[in-house]
Amino acid sequence: QGKCGSCWTFSAVASIETLIGIKEGRMIALSEQELLDCETTSYGCKGGHYDNAFAYVAKKGITSEEKYPYVFRQGQCSQKKKVAKISGYRRVPGNNEGQLQSAVAQQVVSVAVKSKSDDFRFYSGGIFSGACGKVLDHAVNIVGYGSESGANYWIMRNSWGTNWGGNGYMKVPKNSKQLGGYCGIAFLPSYPV
Repeated sequence: QGKCGSCWTFSAVASIETLIGIKEGRMIALSEQELLDCETTSYGCKGGHYDNAFAYVAKKGITSEEKYPYVFRQGQCSQKKKVAKISGYRRVPGNNEGQLQSAVAQQVVSVAVKSKSDDFRFYSGGIFSGACGKVLDHAVNIVGYGSESGANYWIMRNSWGTNWGGNGYMKVPKNSKQLGGYCGIAFLPSYPV
């Protein structure tokens, strides 16, 4: 995503791409740039919410990454031929990791996390045990869950590239005693339908 605060577009697009893969049996790279430029209820590179992106794609559809490539900054909206559409989105009840697990067992889920800490920024592998930020400030995806030496974790996909974390992924502790889950991972989950 570069220095543009477009994590919300990457999270939404990843969830939509995998839903299409599951439902239609086709993988297609969709355009984060279209959401960045055209979804007007969010703030472009200054941030936004994946629910707004889902609502946009439900109403207008979305084009491919090939036809509307990512350019690391917000630009003027350009309407291209749409290649995908969703019906809408559903929210997972907040603070409920059991319901979140049920949703993740079916498809990729978009979540917000508290990422503003050096421990988070410089995570390099293993089950994360460092400090989180103080507020929800970053959109990512939960793509699965697992267990390692008796410790349960979420598999979180980030949009900071494959040099971050474990090839772009982080193992986040599951069933945390923290309100909203570790780093707030269970506060605001939702997914496209």
